[in-house]
Amino acid sequence: MPKIPMPPIVEVPDVSAIVARSFGGLQPSFYANAIAAVTANFNHGQSITALIQPGIDAINAALAPLTAMTSKAINAFLDAAWPPNLRGLDLRIREVGKFLETEGIPLYLVPRASTAQALLWAPDTAARRAIIGRRFDSILDDCDAVLDQCISPDTIDEVMFVRAASKALRDGHLAPGQALAANVLDSMMHTWFEDVRVDLTSHRKTPNGDVLTDEMSLRTALVMLPI
Repeated sequence: MPKIPMPPIVEVPDVSAIVARSFGGLQPSFYANAIAAVTANFNHGQSITALIQPGIDAINAALAPLTAMTSKAINAFLDAAWPPNLRGLDLRIREVGKFLETEGIPLYLVPRASTAQALLWAPDTAARRAIIGRRFDSILDDCDAVLDQCISPDTIDEVMFVRAASKALRDGHLAPGQALAANVLDSMMHTWFEDVRVDLTSHRKTPNGDVLTDEMSLRTALVMLPI
C-alpha cells in the first residue's frame, strides 16, 4: 500500500512576540489586554478581521478613559471662553450670534445665567419680552453689580450716567431712562469705536443673514451684535 505523503507542518507564529515587537517602546501595561486578546483568539486559518478585532476592542477600551478626559477638557476650555453668566449652558456660538443679531438683547456679563438661559430657550420674541418684563428688577440688579466692578478712571463718567439711567428705570421713568442709556451708548461708540462705528452699526448682512463678525472676538461680538 503506497504511503500517503503527510502535509507539511505549518509552524504557528508566536503572536505574542509579534504584537509585542509592534508595540515596542510603548507602555506594556497599556496594551497588555490587547496582546492577550489577540493571542487567546488566534487560531490557524482564522480571518484577519476576527484575529485582530479583540485587540482593537481592548485598545479602544484602554483609550476610553483618555478619550473621555480629553472631551471633558475640550468642553471645559470652550465653556471658559464664555463670560461668567453664560458658562455651563452648553451654548453654540452661531446660535448665540443669531440670537444677538435678531433679538437685539445683549448677553455679555448681564443678565445672570438663569435669565440668559430663559431668554435663549424662549420660543419666540414675545416670550422673551415677557421674560424681560417679569425679571426687570433682577436684570437691573445685575447691571448694577457689573457697574460696581467698573473702577477704571477711563469709565467714571459713563458709569455715573448709566447708574442714573438705571435709577430712572427703577423709579418708573422708562422713557428718560432709556434715552439716557442710549445717549451714553452713542457717546461711547463715538469716543472709543469711531474707526469701526459705521461697520458695527450699519447692520450689513451676509446672504445667509449673519452679521459679518469674522474679525470680532467673542467678547466683542457679544457686546456689539445687539447694536
